[in-house]
Amino acid sequence: IVAKTFLSEKIKDLKTSTFKRKKSNINNFIAWFGNAEIKDITKKNAGDYVSFLRKSKNPAPATIRNIVFDIGSLFTWAHGRGYINNNPFQKLDLPKNKNSYQSRRPWKDEHLMLFLQSEYIDRNVFFATVVSMYSGMRLDEICDLQNKNIEDNCFRVEKGKTKAAVRDIPVHPLIQPIIDKLKASAKDEYLISAINSGGYDNKRSWNFQKKLGRLRKKIGIPIEINFHTLRNTFATRMENRGIPANHISQLMGHKDNNMALDTYSAGMKIEPLVESINKLTYGDEIDSFIKDTLKN
Repeated sequence: IVAKTFLSEKIKDLKTSTFKRKKSNINNFIAWFGNAEIKDITKKNAGDYVSFLRKSKNPAPATIRNIVFDIGSLFTWAHGRGYINNNPFQKLDLPKNKNSYQSRRPWKDEHLMLFLQSEYIDRNVFFATVVSMYSGMRLDEICDLQNKNIEDNCFRVEKGKTKAAVRDIPVHPLIQPIIDKLKASAKDEYLISAINSGGYDNKRSWNFQKKLGRLRKKIGIPIEINFHTLRNTFATRMENRGIPANHISQLMGHKDNNMALDTYSAGMKIEPLVESINKLTYGDEIDSFIKDTLKN
């Protein structure tokens, strides 16, 4: 009853995907513990549930933290409303990350060629990879691209978690041919077709991201190199070409970390960004391979 009351309030405050995840994690805990009095749940019960999760599903440490946070938010709310005297999910001893974020690194040339030349790579995977390489776009932004989002030789990202994520990105000349082909052949308006949406928020990138993970493992790409680190690769290449930091931030959908620009600027004109994106190269071998592959 307390959980239902809590969720009936939170549905008005949270994004649909966040609410669905929170609801699922809370209901899973109730199913495991049983529908008992909320005041009877102890810190040991909370710790036992963490042990159960690790033993039965062995999720990543970050996933466990998210689950505990979602369940703990119910108990924090219940404490504030007088249902309980303390939150048993606070200050739990949780598994630590094994420096997963620190170990992530950009793609080297040999990794890019190994991946792009693999027999396991299909048209959609190749397209998504090269678009990320030459635009710095996130996977969900690429999966959501429609014909209407490409205009005046620019990708138009219409939504994101922050204001900076909404932006125009000039199409790199090397990938312009495949963009034109995909626009002409897109049957369902999406440039990447035949993707099944999934996850709490029904994202088109959800299943596609899992597919990319399986492919990297199959091909032999190191675990610390994933699709998202193509953005690291893009930023590193642009920086090494002498592109100004504010251009890179604008292209990638990041804040500029300049208070005056972030607060008062309406955004950079597209012409300087076109100049910057046109300077991007991955070297003759990779550029030539991609160019030749796109012709076919």
